[in-house]
Parts: sequence; structure tokens; C-alpha cells
Amino acid sequence: MDALKKVGWDDAWADSFKVHASAGLSPARVAAREGSLYRLWTEGGDRDAAISGKYKLSLSKGGKLPAVGDWVAVDLKPTQGVIQGVLPRRTMVSRKEAGERDRMQVLVANVDVIFVVSGLDGDFNLRRLERYLAVVREGGSKGVVLLNKADLCPEAPQRLAETILIARDLPVHVISAKKGEGVDVLEQYLKPATTVALLGSSGAGKSTLVNRILGREKQATKETREDSRGRHTTTSREMFLTPGGAILLDTPGLREIQLADVAEGIRQTFSDIEALFGACKFDNCRHHKEPGCAVLAALDSGALDPNRWDSYLKLKAEQAVRGMKDWEKRRHDRKFGRMVHEALKRKGRKDSK
Repeated sequence: MDALKKVGWDDAWADSFKVHASAGLSPARVAAREGSLYRLWTEGGDRDAAISGKYKLSLSKGGKLPAVGDWVAVDLKPTQGVIQGVLPRRTMVSRKEAGERDRMQVLVANVDVIFVVSGLDGDFNLRRLERYLAVVREGGSKGVVLLNKADLCPEAPQRLAETILIARDLPVHVISAKKGEGVDVLEQYLKPATTVALLGSSGAGKSTLVNRILGREKQATKETREDSRGRHTTTSREMFLTPGGAILLDTPGLREIQLADVAEGIRQTFSDIEALFGACKFDNCRHHKEPGCAVLAALDSGALDPNRWDSYLKLKAEQAVRGMKDWEKRRHDRKFGRMVHEALKRKGRKDSK
């Protein structure tokens, strides 16, 4: 299993695989996916595979569709491998599928470190970063924030300070992937057999960073549009081996990332806000107009950024409506609307002073 160890295989994975080994199946890792076809890393090299008909039937009963980064049990005897199962995931990044359906889409699986990449040009958005960090924290991977395109931003030190405040316990680094500035600091995360994924919006510079880390032009890049909105260059999720032995997983740029079940991720991302709740005068404080509310006091004093409070409310509201019936969503939306209206009024009064 020497070849598989280089791409993350260990004794714990081997133990999880025993039931599949007894059925004559082989372990492999999903390196890429194109439609219904998967490219696998196996002990004998790269192989193409598709999921079996039996496994397709299991998907309607709660089975897991393989994602890039997954370890799978595969029958390698046919010319095209047949995936028969997916091992339990250690970590994952997921989001709600676009549209009305309340279904989860796993973006990547079994990732040790996630580089959340934000451009320091028009891409920079603290509220979007908070959303990404909640998703990363929920999935169990170690998050690292990369503020890219430092060469284009004279205000980089200020934006670094702002990002550190919301990232809290997570490391934040300022880099320029295009110029190579600050990229050496990433070596501490790119250890052999460690899986590192890049996550961020279109135009943040992920493909340029992938090429910089790999030391070759593996991913196509395009210039950012004049309005600072990104252009999609990476169109699928794919893993690469770095010269130092790490596994690098690139993902397409995301226009939006709708929340799946990230209650714990929100709690960790906004732990400073939730710490205030215990200081409110009333245990059932709604943080709306109640006397002795620690949140309102923090907003009035400037200790709590109104934009951060508004971001917290929006993410909590989005999380709360998951699984609700239509009439419950309408009732929740009215209640949330009143809270946002009050928050905006308070912000307006503060800005006018």
C-alpha cells in the first residue's frame, strides 16, 4: 500500500476497509470527477470508474455519492472500475444545493487543511468570509485564510486587521500568488500525505496559487474582469500531488455558498457574539428591545460591529429555515424581518451621530 500511503492512506482507513476487503474489493481515492465518471488513485496507478447499479439504488435510501477526496471500495477487475462503496468521511465541506430542494452537496471530503482564499481587490468581502468560515468549521477541517493579490491592494494591512477579527483563532496570511510574495509561509501546511483544499469565489486567484504551489502551469488562469468579478477557470474539483508530497485539491470558484447544516460552524465563527448572550439581564432575551441586553449595549458602545451582528442574524435565519414547512418559513421570515429592520434602524442612528 505504499502508493496509497502517499495520498493519505493509513491504518485507520485500513481498519475501516476490512469489510470491503473480505468482499474482494480494493481501496482507492477519488482524485477527480467528470459527470458520472470518476478518476481514482489506486495502488496500481490511475483508473477510471463508475458507481455500480446496486450502489446507485442505495442513493435513494440515504447512500453517499462519492466526492473528490473520498476513499472508496472498488472492483478493479473490469476494464472500467466499479465503485461499490464509500468509506465514512473524516471531514467534508458541504453546501445546500441551488434551488428550493433542501439537499446537501458535498464539495470535498477528507481534507486536513482548507485554504479559504479571498482576493484583496474587489473580491474582498468580510461577510462572505464569515459564511465560508462557518462552513469550513462545521466540516471539521483546519481553516487557514489567505488574503491574495496583496500587490494590488495598498490597504492590505487594514484588511488583514479586519480579517483577523472575524477569523478569531484561525491563521490569516497575506500573499500574492502571482508575484510569489508570502507564499513560502504555506509550506507549514503542505506536509507529505496531507490533503489541502482551496475554497473561494471566482477570481480570488486559486488557480494561480495552485500553479505556484505545484511549480508548473497545471491550471488555466484568466485576468479578473474590470468590475473585479471573477471568471471561472477551474471547472471541476481535482487533486494534484505537490513536489513536497502534499495532496492539493482545487475547486471551482463559487458564486454563492448556501448553508447546509452548519449550526456548530456558526457558533464557532461567532463565538464572540454568543458569549454576550449570557450577560443579558433576561435568559429569554431576544436582543431586540429588551432592557439589560448585552448585545444592544455592545452595539451602542461600538464593541460589536453592526455589520457583523447583521451577518450573524442572516446566517442563523438561513440555518433555521432548513427543513421547515412553507407556513413555518413565512412566520420565521416575518419575525426575522422585524429583527433586521430594528438592526438597520440602530445602525442608521449610530451612523448619523
